[in-house]
Amino acid sequence: PQIRPALRTDGKDPNLPDSLKDHKDLQDEKGTVDNETEDAVVHTPPDPLWPSGICSVIVHQIVNLELENIKGSEGNRKGREYEPAKEFGENTEEESKKLPTSYCTIIYNDQLVYRTRAKAVSSKPIFNAGTERFMRDWRSGIVTISVRDQRHRQHDPILGVVPLKLSDILQTSSQVTRWYPLDGGIGFGRVRISLLFRSIETRLPPNMLGWDVGTFEFTSARILALNYHSHAKLKMRTGGSSGSISKTQCRSLAEGDGMFWDITKKDGKNDVRLPVKFRYRSPVVFEFHTAGKRSAAA
Repeated sequence: PQIRPALRTDGKDPNLPDSLKDHKDLQDEKGTVDNETEDAVVHTPPDPLWPSGICSVIVHQIVNLELENIKGSEGNRKGREYEPAKEFGENTEEESKKLPTSYCTIIYNDQLVYRTRAKAVSSKPIFNAGTERFMRDWRSGIVTISVRDQRHRQHDPILGVVPLKLSDILQTSSQVTRWYPLDGGIGFGRVRISLLFRSIETRLPPNMLGWDVGTFEFTSARILALNYHSHAKLKMRTGGSSGSISKTQCRSLAEGDGMFWDITKKDGKNDVRLPVKFRYRSPVVFEFHTAGKRSAAA
């Protein structure tokens, strides 16, 4: 769709105070604007009338990447009294045995969609890699970039994570390039990321604008099974997850035409929550297990 002129902004960060909005060092990088379409992209946020579109993420580079010192101090300084002090502040070494072999993963709405190549033992890895994916609703979409340290014979630890909520990032523009600090891991550094969203002319039904990854949860106080008259354990399963309700919660209906399971939350119990990876194509299967039978009775 065409970019609506009514949505055009001045391209300045609305979260900054008025005294700093015109400060040159606090403006987002716009790059070279060659035509009217590019100028509209950098000054107009995505259109809420067209929430679905293509989201592009590019990880350019990381600077001052280093591992947190989790071993503490160096211990006894006997014989090393006259060593020079270590430099304070960000890491400036480009190569060292203590530096990580880093790579980045890009996650759209809790789904892993891309992984970069690993850059061996460097504090300033340059990736310039990214991906484009269809996003159902940019207003609720979250893109997460995680940086990991590639290690042999063990899990790759997280050096840092950058969560990007599109509705917060794309307030004045459809394209943003910024530096973000790495947080939430065992490392430090800053990563440069470019984000671009362009809408497409399609309107999905409201019930299809959500994420693929979700949680199936019962909000009612009980589950009814009409024309069933056996005390049984109720087991529920979906793609990759399962849950059960004990037979002690099974009771007969007052009308006598079936059974019900009381799932009122008590002290953290009876909390039926099933993680679902593919929300729109995952079935929920109910199984009734009675005593003396190894397989499901119904």
